[in-house]
Amino acid sequence: MDSTVLLHVAVGVLGPRNVVAAHVHHGLQPAADIWPVHCEAQAHELGVQFECVRLNGSPQRGQSLEAWARDARYAALAGVAKRAGCVAVLTAHHADDQVETVLMRVARGTGIDGLVGIEQSATLAGASVLRPLLALRRTQLAAYARRHALHWIEDPSNADRRRPRNAIRHRVLPAIDAALPHFREHLLDALPHVRAARDAQAALAAQDIERARVDAGLDRRVLAELPLERRNAALRGWLRTQGLRAPSEARLREMSRQLIEARGADGRVVHEGVALVRHRDTIGTCDPSALDVAPLATLELNWRGEDCLELPASAGRLRFFSAQAGAAGAVSQAWLTEQTLVVTAGGATSARMRPQPQARQRTLKNLYQERGVPAWMRATLPLVYAHGQLLYASGIGMDCALSRPRAGECVSLHWEPAGADDPRWAWCVREARD
Repeated sequence: MDSTVLLHVAVGVLGPRNVVAAHVHHGLQPAADIWPVHCEAQAHELGVQFECVRLNGSPQRGQSLEAWARDARYAALAGVAKRAGCVAVLTAHHADDQVETVLMRVARGTGIDGLVGIEQSATLAGASVLRPLLALRRTQLAAYARRHALHWIEDPSNADRRRPRNAIRHRVLPAIDAALPHFREHLLDALPHVRAARDAQAALAAQDIERARVDAGLDRRVLAELPLERRNAALRGWLRTQGLRAPSEARLREMSRQLIEARGADGRVVHEGVALVRHRDTIGTCDPSALDVAPLATLELNWRGEDCLELPASAGRLRFFSAQAGAAGAVSQAWLTEQTLVVTAGGATSARMRPQPQARQRTLKNLYQERGVPAWMRATLPLVYAHGQLLYASGIGMDCALSRPRAGECVSLHWEPAGADDPRWAWCVREARD
């Protein structure tokens, strides 16, 4: 009903040539298949261009169906606007939507960003979004629809009172209205004050973010010194700079615990399909798939002079390069072909090696820490043993101990991940430079 009213009003104010009607088919229920036909008929009756966009895909890991549908819907509407040369996208949110949204966010747990409700205007998916009906009640829109004999289709899911918004609409708000007749208008009157407080907090958060900024992330030590509310505001503000929505209060507490307060070397939280990770004192982001790289299972290999040996299960490959006899890190080809190479996971960080000829032996744990390799990644980096001795450690290089044969033709090893988009490439490239 509200979208039907919006289209009718827009055509009356702007003229049919200046309006495009867009319908987004989410594909979430069978009844929706007939809705594009109705929408196209309405647009044709009003003399406006019509486009229907059917969504494909599904939520990313850590993303709710509702959030995915909302993001995909705005992206679809922005696409229609761009193709049609429109200057803005109009949506039919109204005052009752505003009240319901604020109550839902309070119920789920929200900071000040959620308490401001729906904005009159915003930029979403690169499009300017305007909500011209936001000050009007649903009853006012219904009266307009009856007066102009408009026809619309009700989404059957709007009657499902198990859904939080519908429960608030049909159960909670009628009870509040009965007890507090002016509740809705007072809540709406309070929102400008909340927005002013939000803007002041955001300005202070921007200063805190700038103080904490390191490379592409944040220094957790700076955030840890802030009062709790300022810390949370800085986290929310930083998430916005990453293109992510503000988290619920519960999720924000988990972020603070894992990324700022925890004493361990690493922390991680997945939010809106993005992994927020901390290694030592630096907080950053990565694709969640980077956290799913499986630890390498121990295996035995024999080398017969090949340029490379492929490791199973997309674990990458070992490459063999010619090296000068006697050089640090070199190993005799003849000797190596007689050995059984044991490849195991780099999580065994108690092992020791000498990364440079004049260096003392050190544990892999210390060497990985020195190079900034996160603990969760070490178990996916291969170690190569020969004759019971550590020969090579991915991300560090060849062991420069003097106990191996280095005469005649020699080689050195280097490990490559299976694909160029593998997050472990960073450590391989660093090792190659070293």
